[in-house]
Amino acid sequence: MKKIICCVAGRSGGHIIPCLSYAEKFREIEPETEVLFFHAPTELDRSLLKNIDYISKKVALPLDNVPLKKEWFKIPLFIMQLFGSTMMSFYYLIKHKPSLIISTGGYISIPVCLVARLLGIRVELFELNCVPGKATRFLARFVSIVRICFPETNNYVNYGNSIVSPYPLKPQYKGKKPTRELILQTLHFNKTNKTLLVLGGSQGSQTLNELFLKACQTAQDWQVIHQIGNNDVEAIKQQYKNLGMKAYVFQFHNHLETLYPAADVVICRAGAGSLFETVYFKKRCITVPLETKTNDHQVHNARSFEKQYPHLFSTLLQEDFKADPTLLQKIIAS
Repeated sequence: MKKIICCVAGRSGGHIIPCLSYAEKFREIEPETEVLFFHAPTELDRSLLKNIDYISKKVALPLDNVPLKKEWFKIPLFIMQLFGSTMMSFYYLIKHKPSLIISTGGYISIPVCLVARLLGIRVELFELNCVPGKATRFLARFVSIVRICFPETNNYVNYGNSIVSPYPLKPQYKGKKPTRELILQTLHFNKTNKTLLVLGGSQGSQTLNELFLKACQTAQDWQVIHQIGNNDVEAIKQQYKNLGMKAYVFQFHNHLETLYPAADVVICRAGAGSLFETVYFKKRCITVPLETKTNDHQVHNARSFEKQYPHLFSTLLQEDFKADPTLLQKIIAS
């Protein structure tokens, strides 16, 4: 009888990819292991989970985020979605009988993890960021283990079941490691120019793209590897062409590990995946953390890494970057 484990993640590559990476560690020990995967009903989720042969069943849970106070009128719909998602979780967990639930957070984790608790299924909940989200804070007391990647996270989920664990990076190489020289040659880049790897995440960052291109207007010796996410590749290629700057521009790349070795500096948001991956490759990194009115967890991520790895990490706040695009060039030159 094949072993089945269950993954729960959605709405972000930063949730889905590490969840899959952790599942693959189990498959290294037992290659016949199959995966039941609960995800959100978004195109991003479907594209990230496409063509993964060891996923035996994908289940899209129709659960939106908890409505804000000003969206009180959506509460009845949310309750209906929560009930429906809970019933679906019961059905598929009883049908497939997984031996383990792996969750990387988000609201769709709530019905699955609570049902798993009722059914006596072991749950390992990953909190990937320094400051946990609301779903993780709620679920932490009900699961078997909370695996945290930042020691500071213990201040929020200390129920005696948390353990500091390595961030679940995906396997980096399946063949010969590419060298900096080979990558630059393949991209037709100069060996002497400074190569910047700009990462906006799996969904891209329109603001980061725009700010970086403004900073490029005063740069002299940069060449750029730029992940732009869901933006117009040809339009951004043309902007680099107008600047007379060599650039490799793409929306999404399944094997970023083949590009990291070429970088002198990585410029990215402060999602946990990008930060831990940059440390893995021992690259200098300038983070531009995303800040919103309701969420500043990326700022906490960035500050934590700046403290742990002062020789590698610098933080450039978005508002400061907007006020003075030349700040990036000054940090790189320092």
